[in-house]
Amino acid sequence: MNQQAKYGIIGLVVIFVAAMVWLLGRGTTPILGGGQVTYTSSNWDDKFGWDSKDPYGTNIMHEMITESVKSKKALSLNNFSTLDSLVQLQEKNTYLFLGEQFGIYDHELQSILEAVKKGSDVFIISSNLTANILDSLMPATTYRCDYTEELAIKREKSNFNMRYLYQRDTLAYPWKFFVNAPSKSDSVKFLSTVQGRPNFIELKRGEGSIYVHSNPACFFNYQLLRKDGLAYAEQVVKNLDAEKKVYYLEFGRLDETLENEEEMVEDEGKKDDSYLQFVFQSPSLIAAMLLTIFGLLLFVIFRAKRMRPQVEVIKPKRNMSKVFVETVSSIYRNKENPSAILQLHKKNFYTTVYKHFFIDLSKRKEKMDLEHLSSRTGIDVVEIETLLNKLDIGDHVSISDDFLVEAIRLKQDFYSKSGIITDKIQQRINDQEIVIYRSVWLSFGLIFLGISMVIVGLYLLVVAKGAGILLWPIGSLVLTWGILRMSRPLVKIHEEAFTFTPLFGKKKVILFKDTMRVVRHQNMYEIIGTNEQVILLPLSELNRLDRNKLDLFLLKQKFVEL
Repeated sequence: MNQQAKYGIIGLVVIFVAAMVWLLGRGTTPILGGGQVTYTSSNWDDKFGWDSKDPYGTNIMHEMITESVKSKKALSLNNFSTLDSLVQLQEKNTYLFLGEQFGIYDHELQSILEAVKKGSDVFIISSNLTANILDSLMPATTYRCDYTEELAIKREKSNFNMRYLYQRDTLAYPWKFFVNAPSKSDSVKFLSTVQGRPNFIELKRGEGSIYVHSNPACFFNYQLLRKDGLAYAEQVVKNLDAEKKVYYLEFGRLDETLENEEEMVEDEGKKDDSYLQFVFQSPSLIAAMLLTIFGLLLFVIFRAKRMRPQVEVIKPKRNMSKVFVETVSSIYRNKENPSAILQLHKKNFYTTVYKHFFIDLSKRKEKMDLEHLSSRTGIDVVEIETLLNKLDIGDHVSISDDFLVEAIRLKQDFYSKSGIITDKIQQRINDQEIVIYRSVWLSFGLIFLGISMVIVGLYLLVVAKGAGILLWPIGSLVLTWGILRMSRPLVKIHEEAFTFTPLFGKKKVILFKDTMRVVRHQNMYEIIGTNEQVILLPLSELNRLDRNKLDLFLLKQKFVEL
């Protein structure tokens, strides 16, 4: 495998890892009901953030509230002193809370109730009110829950279905309602019910009203992106007085953050303020960090050894036969003239004879040097003269391919008889096989495309997309196609035969003795055998070196018609 192929493999691996990080880092959740909508988020833990766009956030509810009042805004009250100042001003406002647990001190509660009597409104949407609030507003009333995946809320003649989701699953959830609630009257209204029990109650107090709702999970962002959830939220928000300013009672929020704060106190006040806290908030960043650590570990394992040996490595000699093959083939391709190749073989022959027998045939005098060469090689003078007569033809003389092949054959016979090529070397040459594979870049591309299609197909199946059913089998076929292209050679020349291996089907074998001719067209090689056997080798599937090897072999075997 050459250097470019290695770089290509590394590049494909990097792209594949990046695709895996991107796919694994995504958090997509299909929401069913009222039309299928897909929501994307990686944070299913944080709840009830007014500015949060996460699934359990309440940003959509916040926008609906601000759009329903003239002031077009809502402010958070983070301490009681600010609320007390507003009450002292005797303004008519709306005080709202949305969350799981709500609790305030008795004097804070009395201050709010006094504001309600003077015309303010209070909305408390909570699944867990502290005892002092519940007893003050609705004595003897308690919470009960229906532990189910889906909640049916009835308001007047309309029904609204709610679902509790976590990531890709619909889960059972304790949907709450009120039992032993005050009876309906002019001062008590049931605005919506669950199984005939109220979950949204309006309590009249003086000039204002107190609204109590037992299901804050009905107002999550993902819930309001559903048709039923949005319609129900609109019915709840209609109870807001557009003329009054809205203030959020954030100082009364009691939820799991309080437990986390207590844990921090028990842990001697330690808090994670490192930069890694931002990495751990995203699954994709966690995956990228783990892959980086793994890569560094591999680098340390394989590169921590000594980079340079104590003894200098003796580089192997360059394969001059390979260079000769490339040179001969390139000359023929550039000039398409057998005479140029013949002159190259002539120079090669003269150099070889001078190297082994110290006889310079380029300066030979009549038969003296030839007889001297004959005595040292044991080859008859006539054979040597025949070879030299073929090699000494001038550049200007046009020769045929058959003439060139015959000259090369005589030269090879001389090398064998004179001992330049020993029987052992000749046997190794005869035993050598030429193996030609298909284009490696196309194979890499098919493998990468197949892997990508399989991953995307499986991913679409996970998120319940029908296209995945077709995509992953097609990707498997493309992947198999690429692997077969890399693993199966296009053609193998060995043991006196051409062996062609198709991607699918049986091999084709044409023996050398049954080969009629080989024709090289502009875009392919055509190997024609007896009994109408034909092997086609597209040039687009061969690299330059494979073409050179094949050209030289065909010339030597006198098969080719160029």
